[in-house]
Amino acid sequence: MSLKKLTKFSIVSVVVAVAAGCASFKGNEVAVVDKLPDVSQYQNKPSVYVDLNFYRGNPGQPGVEMAPARARVQEVMEEQLVQSKLFSSYTFDPSKKASAAYTIQVKVHNHGNDFLATVAGAITGATMGVIPCAATDNYTVEMTALDNSDGKVVKTVSTKDSITTWIGLIFIPMMGHTPNEAFRDTIKNQIRTGFKELLDSGSMKYSIGEHRWFELGA
Repeated sequence: MSLKKLTKFSIVSVVVAVAAGCASFKGNEVAVVDKLPDVSQYQNKPSVYVDLNFYRGNPGQPGVEMAPARARVQEVMEEQLVQSKLFSSYTFDPSKKASAAYTIQVKVHNHGNDFLATVAGAITGATMGVIPCAATDNYTVEMTALDNSDGKVVKTVSTKDSITTWIGLIFIPMMGHTPNEAFRDTIKNQIRTGFKELLDSGSMKYSIGEHRWFELGA
């Protein structure tokens, strides 16, 4: 069977398998961050511009930008920014970058083995879901803080986690998250980990009074 025919067959296989059910399981490769640094006592907090991108491809290599996935990550990012109150203000608008004290570059890379996933999907489809298949998506999140006054990098944090999605057995959905839930939980924890490490490292300046600026965690 040619690769083209195999790909078409795998699409049909996935449709059949999804009808039988699917469930996603987090890799839990990154320790869960239950609590972010408390900055409520500081009168002055830095403002940030968030430069967010989502790529399909390995970190360090040219990837394909995925706008829909970027929108999903931005939703999670904004949720964390609002809840944590780590910064005086934030923006995703590039035109407002100059008014922010720092830029936080966020690059999310989704990478996995597409060929193996295609073959596994074909097998599941051929057995009408009796033999399940699994596909693992790796997510590497790179967060880099830059001082907008001079453009220098002050800290970079990189985390990698994964989600394995099983397709083909009716009872599987009762055993794990839905794919969307697993994605949100995994990305949220990686974002929280990035924020925690950025602040714990003393990369950004906070102050109690007008002239008493210092680097949190330093």
